[in-house]
Amino acid sequence: MSLEAKEKLAFELIEQGNKDQAVKVLYELIVSHAESGHFDKADSLRQTLMDTDAMALTEIINSGEIIEDLKSKGINPDFRKTWHPLFETLSPEEANGFYYALKTVQVGPGKTIIQQGKINDKLFFIHSGQAKTICHSGPDEVMLKVVTSGEVSGMSSFFAISLATTTVITVNTVQLSYLTRKKFLELMDKFPGFDTKFDDLCRTFVKTKSSDIIREQNADRRGFKRFKAAGKVATFIIGADGQPSTKPLYGLLDDISRGGASFLIKSSKKEAARSLLGRSAIIKLISSNPADKSTETKKGIVTGLQDQLFNDYMLSFKFYKPLAQDVVAQFIKKETEE
Repeated sequence: MSLEAKEKLAFELIEQGNKDQAVKVLYELIVSHAESGHFDKADSLRQTLMDTDAMALTEIINSGEIIEDLKSKGINPDFRKTWHPLFETLSPEEANGFYYALKTVQVGPGKTIIQQGKINDKLFFIHSGQAKTICHSGPDEVMLKVVTSGEVSGMSSFFAISLATTTVITVNTVQLSYLTRKKFLELMDKFPGFDTKFDDLCRTFVKTKSSDIIREQNADRRGFKRFKAAGKVATFIIGADGQPSTKPLYGLLDDISRGGASFLIKSSKKEAARSLLGRSAIIKLISSNPADKSTETKKGIVTGLQDQLFNDYMLSFKFYKPLAQDVVAQFIKKETEE
């Protein structure tokens, strides 16, 4: 009997209420798919098995062990060697989940895999070849470092809620694997505490942080001096139709420059805050001085959000056109406002 016919039989048995036979057929299907390397299908059928009869503990436990054992045996030995700290620290189930969540590709020379100022939802694991990391500081292009085999690229914009602060371009043919943000969230749901453990592990694969090199080279990408500020901010997110939302998101101004502003907002969920990243918006700056009714409206883009705990996020906003210095002065925090 083919696997398709066997699966059809299993669901017919479930509909008929014949649990014992359904469990037997499902177990055989799970093992067959796992042995063929069809792990997603095996996992799906195992979930069906648990839904059909939660008391079929022998079949549930044994099928789980078979799947994980075959997954582990299917991991490329060279991959395991290159990224051995991951496999030494993660549990076998976490390591398997990570490996099979990856997509492996070969990228030709001169290809941009991360673009400065854009959303990056991938974490890159370099197996072979080289890629250069650069940043643009005003009109200048600053060379920061070269990433090679055994290094991770894209961490700052993958784990933090931030647009990419650097550009990564392949120098020659690069063999790499990448983990998408979507797959990462699935791993977080499946394995509690995975995000913190995985973040810490990935940092061990970064030989030199781009942010440290930028500081050493004084590659100031902001361009304008920033000042501590006071006031309120109303943010109107621009939709796909090009129109601003009618319901604003309110926040408290923290700092300001001619090029942008940062302000504190509330968000009950991190992924909801992340959804603002890269969005165009119109913000209305409102003076905190009761005697001063000054307001200023500016259009720009959300470039980052930093978690401040307790559902608070510091939102970084870049103006499309610089603000006049005299307008900036209206929102600079006075000593009496400290």
